[in-house]
This record gives sequence, C-alpha cells and structure tokens, in this order.
Amino acid sequence: MRFANAGGEVFVKGIFMNKSLCRKKNGMLLGAAKGIGAAYARDYAKQCRTISIIDIDKEAGMRLKEDLEREYRIPVFFFHGNIYDESDMDIFCKAVKEQFGPVDLLFSSFRNCPYLSMTKEMLASGAVSECIGVQV
Repeated sequence: MRFANAGGEVFVKGIFMNKSLCRKKNGMLLGAAKGIGAAYARDYAKQCRTISIIDIDKEAGMRLKEDLEREYRIPVFFFHGNIYDESDMDIFCKAVKEQFGPVDLLFSSFRNCPYLSMTKEMLASGAVSECIGVQV
C-alpha cells in the first residue's frame, strides 16, 4: 500500500521515505527485481537519470529493466548477481561506476547484508553520496 503526504514523504509497506532523495542522478538498488525493491525502483525512475539493479532473479530483473526503460525512458542497468557474494558486488559496483559514474543513491531492502562494509567504503570514497537501507 502506498500513500504520499504533503511533505513529499512516501509510505510503502510501513516505511517512510522522503521523495527529495530521488532527485539525484544515479540510483543503485540492491535486490530490487521484485517486491518492495521493485516498487522503489519505479518511484526512483520517475526522477532519477539512471537506475542500476542487482538481483538473483534474472527473469524478474530483465522484465523490470525493460518496463522501466519503456515507461520512463531512462537507461537501466540490470546485473544478474547475488548481493551476498563479494565478487558479484565488486563487479556490479565497478560496472555501474564505469557506465554511469558515481552513484548518488544506494538503496537496499535487505538487513544484515555483508555489503554494508562495502557501502561504508563507497560512501567514504565518495563513490556513493547517500545510502538508504530499509528493513522489512
């Protein structure tokens, strides 16, 4: 269920998020081919210049990529990989940076993921300017 209030916050399945965070250029979403991650990807696609998604569900990821590109006319990079695999995350992050430049927004709906240490390194190096983690 989704609602928006006058302050621009979005309520999705019990989570509030300020839509002004979406006005960045490059969004990276981890595990976003289905469910709440896909809902956020659709919201971000309305205002972001590019979207990058990693997910283990190749079919759902490719469908979402095609839908977002067709509907919002923005470049979408989908990487079939596992966010729990350090090698997959390393390849994904490098590919996103090479293709789109620095990431402005990093989002994950997963909790207790090993990517958190990588995220902190990316934030510290300036490769990511903002990180949003949502626990579901």
